[in-house]
Amino acid sequence: MPGVQLSRLDTSSSQNVERLAELLRAHLPLPLPLLGMFYSGDLDGGYLSVWTTFDITTSSSIPDLFSVITFSPLAVDKYRFFCSAESNDGPATREEEMHVVSVINALYKALKVPGPLVEGIEIETVFLRLDGRTNILGIGHLHSKWTSCLEPFESFGYRTTIFHCPPQSSPVSPLPWNVCADDRFEVDELRESDIPFVNERCPYKRSHLSMLTRLPYSACLKLKGTPTPISWVLLYPDGSFGMLHVEPQHRKTGVARLVGLALCKKLEQMFQPVDEDKVGKYPWSRWEFADVVEGNEKGTFLMKSFETVGWREGWTTSTSYLNLEEGMEVVKIPWSEAVKTLWSF
Repeated sequence: MPGVQLSRLDTSSSQNVERLAELLRAHLPLPLPLLGMFYSGDLDGGYLSVWTTFDITTSSSIPDLFSVITFSPLAVDKYRFFCSAESNDGPATREEEMHVVSVINALYKALKVPGPLVEGIEIETVFLRLDGRTNILGIGHLHSKWTSCLEPFESFGYRTTIFHCPPQSSPVSPLPWNVCADDRFEVDELRESDIPFVNERCPYKRSHLSMLTRLPYSACLKLKGTPTPISWVLLYPDGSFGMLHVEPQHRKTGVARLVGLALCKKLEQMFQPVDEDKVGKYPWSRWEFADVVEGNEKGTFLMKSFETVGWREGWTTSTSYLNLEEGMEVVKIPWSEAVKTLWSF
């Protein structure tokens, strides 16, 4: 297997981040989960770490085959991964699969033997714990192209479909994002005082800190004149829409669609470019995305209803939990057991 040398990006340099972002933009929409990590709060908060398979600060040319990995302790699945070969048509080649396995192995070794590649990262946060196993790598939105080559290491995983919305040609609305067309409701963002209420209604509870970082990237609906949200949605650290909830008595009334469109409008206005060199580039030119777990018919129906405003069904991914120490031993863990620890953030 060809060796891979990982290089850690200095994320304190906005020039470095923008250079890597520019490289990834050429592959849109596939690297949305990585680009989202740059622009959805975790980088500004100092939580994000990034590795590449070449040193973007010194390389005079970009290799045809390269990979990028991000890590955030606040992301439930912690890691996001993109390989340039995902943009190629057809199944993965043997060379591409060997590259991907080599990248994952290189990351795993770096995490197991702390050194410069992981300096400053709290090592106790880099692995997940599942069924007594303590060194699980959790990778969210992993492209289905890598399912086969990583399956021998997968302890647990589930498939998802990505729905995405490219930049729209219509001008940004001059009305503030929190102006609601339906006069029964008020549009707002979630507040710190809402966190316990929201967490009570979510099967996968987040920590207070994790939720605090999401508040600026949230939208909610309230009945006019009342303080309590009846529906909400937020942007996860990787830029995907998530945690969508509608109180039972308001379901099947179009509320989910209203709150989703409110967040789209909020983000569009939040990321208006102030510099000419940002015009037409993500995130100032908005791409939005969400995933739907395989078998979630209601979620699929909702996302398909967004096709009238530009959303479309995209590619298949998986949330994968890899145990490299056990190699070829595949350990299947029931979903009911996995969620006890995986979604406790």
